[in-house]
Amino acid sequence: MNFFHKACRVPGVFVFFMLSLATFSTAFGQALISKGRLIGVVRNERNDQLVGATVLLKEKNLSTTTDVNGSFDIDIAPGTYTLVVSYVGHESKEVSAVVITKGEVTKKEIFLAAAGRSDAEVVVTAAVGKRETVASVYRIQKNSISVADVISAEQIKRTPDNNVAQSLSRMNGVTIIDNKFVIVRGMAERYNTVLVNGSQLPSTEPNKKNFAFDLLPAGIIDNIIVSKTASPDLPADFAGGIVQVNTKQIPDRNEIFFQAGLGYNTNSTGQPFYTTKLKKAEYFSFLNREKSWYTREWDPISYFRLRTSANPEDLRQSYRMNSKIPNYWGYYLLGDAMPTQDYQGGFSLRKKFKNNSSFGVLGTASYRNEQLIEDYMRQTYFLDSAQGKKYTFNTSVSGLLSLAYTHKNNKIGFKTIYARKLNYDTYIFSGRNVDLDPIQNYGIYSNLVKVWQNRIDGEHAIRARELKLKWYLDMARVHRDQPEARTMSYKPLIQGSDMYNIELTDKVRPSLGGIFASKLTEERWGGGVDLQIPFTLFNSKQQLRAGASTSTRNTDYIFSFLRPLLGDHDKSDIMYGLPDYAIITERYLKEGYIQYLPLGTRGKKDDDSYEGEQTIHSAYLMSDFKFQRWRITGGLRLEDFSMTVNTGLERDTLSGKITKDTISAIKHTGLFPSANIIYSLNDRSNFRLAVSMTTARPDFRELSPVTYYDFALPGSVMGNPFLTYTSLYNADLRYEFYPSASEIATLTLFYKRFNNPIETLVQPTASSQFAYVNLNQASSTNIGAELDLRKSLAFIYPASKFLKNLFISCNASFMESEVTVDSKALGEVLSRINPTYTIDTANEDVRKRPLQGLSPYSINAGLLYQGEKFGFNIVYNRIGKRLVFLGPEAHTDFYENPRDQIDMQVYGKLLKKKMEIKLNVSDLLGQAFIHYNNSTAASGTTKPNVDPKKGNYNPDYDYVIYSAKRGTGISFSVSIKL
Repeated sequence: MNFFHKACRVPGVFVFFMLSLATFSTAFGQALISKGRLIGVVRNERNDQLVGATVLLKEKNLSTTTDVNGSFDIDIAPGTYTLVVSYVGHESKEVSAVVITKGEVTKKEIFLAAAGRSDAEVVVTAAVGKRETVASVYRIQKNSISVADVISAEQIKRTPDNNVAQSLSRMNGVTIIDNKFVIVRGMAERYNTVLVNGSQLPSTEPNKKNFAFDLLPAGIIDNIIVSKTASPDLPADFAGGIVQVNTKQIPDRNEIFFQAGLGYNTNSTGQPFYTTKLKKAEYFSFLNREKSWYTREWDPISYFRLRTSANPEDLRQSYRMNSKIPNYWGYYLLGDAMPTQDYQGGFSLRKKFKNNSSFGVLGTASYRNEQLIEDYMRQTYFLDSAQGKKYTFNTSVSGLLSLAYTHKNNKIGFKTIYARKLNYDTYIFSGRNVDLDPIQNYGIYSNLVKVWQNRIDGEHAIRARELKLKWYLDMARVHRDQPEARTMSYKPLIQGSDMYNIELTDKVRPSLGGIFASKLTEERWGGGVDLQIPFTLFNSKQQLRAGASTSTRNTDYIFSFLRPLLGDHDKSDIMYGLPDYAIITERYLKEGYIQYLPLGTRGKKDDDSYEGEQTIHSAYLMSDFKFQRWRITGGLRLEDFSMTVNTGLERDTLSGKITKDTISAIKHTGLFPSANIIYSLNDRSNFRLAVSMTTARPDFRELSPVTYYDFALPGSVMGNPFLTYTSLYNADLRYEFYPSASEIATLTLFYKRFNNPIETLVQPTASSQFAYVNLNQASSTNIGAELDLRKSLAFIYPASKFLKNLFISCNASFMESEVTVDSKALGEVLSRINPTYTIDTANEDVRKRPLQGLSPYSINAGLLYQGEKFGFNIVYNRIGKRLVFLGPEAHTDFYENPRDQIDMQVYGKLLKKKMEIKLNVSDLLGQAFIHYNNSTAASGTTKPNVDPKKGNYNPDYDYVIYSAKRGTGISFSVSIKL
């Protein structure tokens, strides 16, 4: 098959890059150690690294001390040794039978008990310097001061997941929407904070506060921690959780790795694939320069001046400007949909120096291209339906570079991440419009997202007083361009005719066709310092921590919607019987027969752009006390928050200067207390209690009164400058049990109280289109329970090697919400959307419904076998009925119907475990995605139906707003480590 041969062509640039890395790695140092190597880390009972601990090899009388990371590294002849580890104020520990093998790395993780405690754990053999194994991340989770869930690179590797969003869906209480946005504990994506390597990232979306996790490939991840309770050293702006994505650490040995994979989709691969015209650069996520006309060839401010001028020459100049917009109307057959191509590679280098210092570097790169087809249906309110197909062309490229230098008690590190993704979604469908006329429509929506993050940080241990100083500086930049979102609607020339025609006279409805273009740029700069001060209280080692940080965010967003219309000349005959690409041509635009009319943009009402600035200054003080089996941490966090959003509303006709604007501002200085109490029943189990106050603040787009039409929803998205911040009160109770290093059982109960929660309301306008706007509700409560289990089946027959490596896992969460509606705020918002719509909210001030975004339950279950050379994993996932968008009344709420998903993987290791082959199957059942509400579809009104299933989906009664079937994915990959 032709498409298969094409798919097998690995991009030459990628191959050249990997060969260069291989050459560089060989020149830098040897891949194998000539003797043997013993590395490890020494920690205390808090999981803190101990700086300056003495590590002695008894038989050789050879000793070294741990560095600022608590790590040690010894080159030694092969043999069997006894290790003695000591540190002031702690009991010495002796580890026997440490086997050193030629050319291999032996790793030890050692825990020292405080003086006078002999019941603490002594040693756990695990990967050191890397936190990617199951045992290591459970150690992080067990010793975390807050309630947290962790997923390791090892766990991610055993699923078909190719990006961070998919990996997050495996975690307890975490669900994913739109395949990229994260909901934690039922809280919509706006209620979560994202940290990558400890630094916050800006939002990747122009219309809401969220981050698209599908930008980050799973291959660069070391572990992901979702902190569900607050501590003073973490940002206070969250309700659901803080998602901490940690990228790969520099490994303990020099190596080169490469992975190549191909994927097949049952609904897509080999089928005819339609999209816009593509150039070769777009296969590498670089936009065709012709499509970058917005603000370059066609400037909205200049066009505004020319179009409103009384000078005929200026009008002709506006025609010429329109003609510079390239003719990318129509869709084209690209060929058969290609198999998904996925390539990853990288290298790591580590060099030891004689002065007890070391330097390490890690570099990775990845490339992915996929062409997917889904069966698609979407309807707007009760009058407008469409069925057809959606064609998705995705190309993503990313890279990671990490540098670290350690010298005795000092460490400086640098990490940079760059990711870009080019996406074309092409919709081709037919149905009926709001006038009940038959239509044939298409839409091509493009997005180019670029994320760049840099972080430099340092750790310094001041041995004299056992102080530890940490600091960081970071910068993050997000660019999101929507250069070419085109849509066009065809309807019969006359009633009953087979000849379809485009509509070029209606100046009101954007859904009839046009071009949407936008640019979003956002930058964030920050820095912080953290000081750890140990002291003794009641003959026990305690810790005081203090820190401060500051950050500044700036955003600039501009967009235009251009509606093609007949020009000032009487040339209506040119539109009959021709497709759009033969009508909206450079010639007709230059002569003024066809013109682009900005709808709601750059006219008198100029609400098509905003600029914003946000600053946060914070400081915290926290204590960490440990007495026998009790550990109590708590303190205060101070955050001084300021945000302004400037939206231009009107411009002077001649100068183009803004003459009227609006400034939305929020300023808030708050104290956020938190406390976490841990009682250890024994070394394997803990009770946790956590209480805290946090907040959730509106973002730039939510505060700006900008209104624009989003074709993908479809509908108008409106800002709300009257939003205020949300205050939250949180409480958690957890029991956790760790039967072994790779097993876990936890049960968590939680409660959250919201004041002024923010939700997204969807409501039909007077023209039966959707309008979306955020508003504050009065209050809400959210209670829930979470269960997490991972257990080896060795207890059935302990002598069985197979059962020892066979694990069952399950995590489940159950939640319930109650929302108190602010009737006055709801009425004001509804009147803005549709003045003719009235609602009696007198009896609906309290609605027994979930908070927007919440699912009443989520379940993940799995069966995993991890042998030395062979393994498999079967994973099941289901989430409950999720409230997608809030309606003004119960039967108008949008819900997502539950669906079952099963993923599988089989893998094998060859060539002394240096090669791994994997076969993945994703979404084996291929069930449809369905959004619906409980309205009656037959009457064409917003009346509730009489469904005997009540709120659950019933295809015989409920109104389906959106459905899609995406097929089952099958992929095969080979990875090699040298």
